[in-house]
Amino acid sequence: MKLVSIALIVILAFASYANSLNGKFIRDDESLVRDNENIRGPGRVFGYFTGKHAMGGREKWGSYRPMQMLTYAVDHAFWRS
Repeated sequence: MKLVSIALIVILAFASYANSLNGKFIRDDESLVRDNENIRGPGRVFGYFTGKHAMGGREKWGSYRPMQMLTYAVDHAFWRS
């Protein structure tokens, strides 16, 4: 019964987000993800935690979000997008 419950949760979660897998970037996604050279390679990870801004591709954002930048870098390392 436990395995069936886990499988049902996984299936429902996938079904809920399946339509977003082919979605396009919106708003600030281009500069924070697609065009962001700061998330390409592990050499800049330390800067996420010491900088005073989120590092975007062509823009500097007035916010401190090191975990956000770290997850973008991890995603890029896995998916190269």
